[in-house]
Amino acid sequence: MTAPGTIPPSFAVLKNRAILPDPFVWALEITGPNGEELFSPDGEQNAAVRLTAHSAPFRWGTTTSGAPKEWWSIGMGIQPIRQSGDASLHTIAVTLSNAFGLSQLWLAQNDNFIDHRASLYILNLSTLNDPEAFFEYPGRITGASASLAQVSLSVTAGGFGFAIPKNLVTTNCRFVYRGDQCGFALDPDGRLLGPCNKTLPACEVRGDLEEAEGATVNHPRRFGGFPGIPRGSSTST
Repeated sequence: MTAPGTIPPSFAVLKNRAILPDPFVWALEITGPNGEELFSPDGEQNAAVRLTAHSAPFRWGTTTSGAPKEWWSIGMGIQPIRQSGDASLHTIAVTLSNAFGLSQLWLAQNDNFIDHRASLYILNLSTLNDPEAFFEYPGRITGASASLAQVSLSVTAGGFGFAIPKNLVTTNCRFVYRGDQCGFALDPDGRLLGPCNKTLPACEVRGDLEEAEGATVNHPRRFGGFPGIPRGSSTST
């Protein structure tokens, strides 16, 4: 089973593709601190609130009883709001569209979700049947607010001890150029390529040079960013 905070191997290639037939999507699952039922956007009470930024609802995962989990489609935005010195994000702002009439009342029905467990997932629609193909950021909700346009939730790693790599919500590589994780060793004086600007095209150029020089082609496979992961706001239709 994929451990929380671990990027699955199946994402290694897909993550660098900004345009995919089956895109990456964010999903959010909220459960009560004591297992109590919560109000879903449709007003029904369920063991969990499950939302996705994808444009259509889908099923992914199973409950403890073996029933398939249903994920609501809703406009969802993911933004970093606090990070540590190692560029890992410990608190993430999740904004939800008010398309379903979400409001302060909905938050109040659920005690503002404060201290509720929350798991943010990154899924790829082509691998929903693979139980290992997901990235999970487990945390808890530490803040909530509502306006006419949206509901905002703050998801914090807290005592769970996990942080989400910043490169999951940015397009640039966070690795040290020529460091162990980067691994680029050609053009040592930079006369051919100059400094690396940490973008995917720059990484691809270095892979082209590796191929031309007959070296092992590690780039852009080792690129540290995730341009295929959606960022900012995503609106369901």
